[in-house]
Amino acid sequence: ANAPSHPALATWVNDYLALAASYAADFGAAAGYYTRCYGSALETGQLRAAITAATNIGEDFTMLNDHHASLEWMQRALELARPTGWPRSVGACLMHTANTLRRLGQLDAARDMLHEALVILKPLENARSYAVALQYLGDLSLDQGDYAGALDAFEKLAVRADALDQADFRSIARRGQAHALTHLNRPAEALAAAAGAASMAAEQHHTHNQIAALRVMATIHARHRLPAPAGMCEPNPALHY
Repeated sequence: ANAPSHPALATWVNDYLALAASYAADFGAAAGYYTRCYGSALETGQLRAAITAATNIGEDFTMLNDHHASLEWMQRALELARPTGWPRSVGACLMHTANTLRRLGQLDAARDMLHEALVILKPLENARSYAVALQYLGDLSLDQGDYAGALDAFEKLAVRADALDQADFRSIARRGQAHALTHLNRPAEALAAAAGAASMAAEQHHTHNQIAALRVMATIHARHRLPAPAGMCEPNPALHY
């Protein structure tokens, strides 16, 4: 697709093309469109659009497992956002940067940044961005071995999922609760939560969330002696899942 020549309009055409590519899981193409969106947004003074585009480029690189490139774009977005004082923009940049730091193993720095994001986003707790921050806090707590903290974060996410009526967060919240519960030696509750997460994700055709839930089910069976699932053909339940 050829973007229009006027950069103000090109910003939004490229934003649309990037979104379409993201939905098609073509994250390399999406990053290219968002990069053009970012450039024309800066050129025409559309600061919020530029911040969002930079964050989305970072997310696309995360999906491509290039976490160093992701961090560069997240930090670029945060540098643009901080002087504005806009809570939604600053909070979103902080939480996405924190999640990238987590993936790079910089867990303490990620926690500091994530707590700052949650404070800033608290007045916007009815927005999806606050729910995402809770998800990231849960995943970070799991990585740090803080399973009680992870359970708390994912239980809060479940409450927000119901308040927002967001099916994807309902699945993610249960997956996270299951992961925490298995490490807290509550395998029956963990298995029920993980099975719920997997079936919800399957209904939504959300493959990534379904795989995450199935991986947790494998972990639960690897950690605890539980009855084998129905119709198992593999040597053990962990391999089955």
